[in-house]
Amino acid sequence: MKKFKILLFAVIVLFIHSIAYSQSITVTSPNGGENWVIGTTHNITWTSSGITTGTFVVRLFDGTTSIGIIQAGIPCTDGAHSIPWIVGNLAGGGTASSGSNYLVKVRQASLAPKDFSNAPFTISEPGGGPPTGSITVTSPNGGENWATGTLHNISWTASGITHNFKITMWKGSIFKGLVASNISSSSNSYSWAVGFGTGGMFPPSSGYKIKVEELTTGVSDMSNETFTIGPRDDTQMEIGSIRITSPRQGDYLIAGGSWNIEWGYNGNIPEKCCELHLFKGIQHLTKIVDRVCTNSYTWPIPSNLSGSDYKIRLITKDRQIHDDSDTFPIIASQPDLAIYGKMTRIPKHPGMGETFKFRFCVTNNGGGIANASVAELIITGPESYRTTERIAIRKLSGLGDRKYFSKDLKLDKWGIYRFTLKLDVDNNVTEANEGNNEKYILVDVNPLPDLTVTVISGSNARLTFKSRIWADVKNIGEFRSAPSILHFYVQKHGTNTYNIPALDPGETHTITRREKWFKLGYKNYNAYIDKDNHIKEINENNNFAKNRIKVITGTIFD
Repeated sequence: MKKFKILLFAVIVLFIHSIAYSQSITVTSPNGGENWVIGTTHNITWTSSGITTGTFVVRLFDGTTSIGIIQAGIPCTDGAHSIPWIVGNLAGGGTASSGSNYLVKVRQASLAPKDFSNAPFTISEPGGGPPTGSITVTSPNGGENWATGTLHNISWTASGITHNFKITMWKGSIFKGLVASNISSSSNSYSWAVGFGTGGMFPPSSGYKIKVEELTTGVSDMSNETFTIGPRDDTQMEIGSIRITSPRQGDYLIAGGSWNIEWGYNGNIPEKCCELHLFKGIQHLTKIVDRVCTNSYTWPIPSNLSGSDYKIRLITKDRQIHDDSDTFPIIASQPDLAIYGKMTRIPKHPGMGETFKFRFCVTNNGGGIANASVAELIITGPESYRTTERIAIRKLSGLGDRKYFSKDLKLDKWGIYRFTLKLDVDNNVTEANEGNNEKYILVDVNPLPDLTVTVISGSNARLTFKSRIWADVKNIGEFRSAPSILHFYVQKHGTNTYNIPALDPGETHTITRREKWFKLGYKNYNAYIDKDNHIKEINENNNFAKNRIKVITGTIFD
C-alpha cells in the first residue's frame, strides 16, 4: 500500500509538471529600453500558450520590488494580448514615480506561468515636450496580399529618430504579436519572411496592419489600410522542415569557448544554405553567421555573454523555413559563487537564549573551479547589537556544484535581527559575477519565560504533628509562560503533581503540603517544574530545587 501511495504521488507530480511545462507567457512590451512618460498611454503586450482558464494579472516592479497591480482579471486565452496603460497609474488609485529600473510582470493568477520584461524600462516625468521624431510606414500600407513564407520588405521613412525600432502585428486595435525588435535606428526596412513572428506564425488572414515604433520614445506609425497574409501556393511542392538538434534542452555553453551548432533536414528543402541568429528571449542580439550550406557550424562564443534564456534561430536564405533551438544558458569560464535558495534557521522562530542552527547553501554558477574561501555572517539587532561570524567555504568544482553549511548561534535579547551573509569576503576567488555574493534575511527572536522553583519549610517539624512545606514557582523571564506541571516530592509521603497556571513575568505561584512523621531525623523534599520540558525557556537548568527538614521530639511518643 505504501509503495502504491508513493507511485501515485510521483505520477501526480509528473502530471502537474507536464502541464506547467506546456504553459508559457512572454512579455513583448515593454521589454527593455523604453522610456514612457507619466500620463501618456502605451500598450502592454504579451503572448501566451497553453493557458485557457483563469485570469491574467499585470504587475509593475521596481527591480525585484512589487510596486502594485496595473490590471487584474484579464480573461486567459491563447495568443497575443494587449491592454492600454496610462503610464504610472496603478489599480486602487496608486501611482508610480519616475525611475529607470521598472519591469512588467504578467502571470496567470492561480498557476505557475509568468514572465517579466527582459530588461528594465524607464518611466519619466512629463515636461520634456512631445517627441520630435516621426515615422511613416510605406509598406505594407494597404491592399497587399503576401503569401506565407515569401520574402518581402517592411519599409518606412523616419526623421529625428535616435533609438532602435521594433515591428509589431495588429488587427484593428488588437495586438497580435512581435515581428522583430531592436532594429537599428539607421534602417528604413526589414526583410521579412511573411508570417514569421518571434513568438510563432501569424496565420493566413486579411485585416492585418504593421506598426513600426521607436523603442524609447514610443514614436510610431501603422499601415494606413489592412493587408492580407495569403496561404502558400498549393501548386508548389510541399516544403519540408529543419530541426536544430544541438544545442538541446539541458546543454550549457561556456563564454569564450566554442559550440558545434547542428541541424537536420526533413522533406523537400529548396534552399539548404541558411543563416544563424542569436536571441535572448524575444530580443535579437546578433547574426552568428550570414551563410552556411552544411548542416553544422562551429560557433566561437563571445566571451562577454552570460545568463539564461538564449536560443539560436536558423533561417534558410530563401526565408521559407526556420527553426529555433531549445533555450540554453551561457556561463562564464570563471567560477561564480552565489547563495543558492533561501537561508533558513531551525527552529524558524528561535527564542532568546536558545541555541539554533543557521543554514545556507553556496553554489557555483560558473564554469571554473572555485577554491576554498571565507564567508562572513553579519548579525545586527536590538540596542545596536552587532557581531560577525566567519565561516569557511569548501572548494566548489564547476557548474552546479553546491554545498550546504550551518552555524550554531544563540542570541540573548529578543527582537528582530538582520542576518547578512557575504561570500568570498577576502577576495580569494576571481568570479565572473561579483554582484550575487550577498543575501540577507530577518530573524525574529522571541522573548521566553524562565520558570524557577524554590522549596521552603518553617521551623523544625515536631514528631507526629503536621508541618508545612511549600514550593514557590516563579517566572523570572521576559514572556508569559504556558501552564505547567509541578512534581513535589516529600520523603515518606511520595510525589504529588500540581497544575501551575500560566504566569506573567515576575509572577509567583505557591504550592503547600502539610505532612507529619513518626520518626526523628532529617527528611528530604524536592520540587521539579516542567520536568518534561514542554515549555521553551531561557534557562532549563533552574527548574529543580531540594531541601530537608529536621523532625524533633514531639509530646506523645518517639
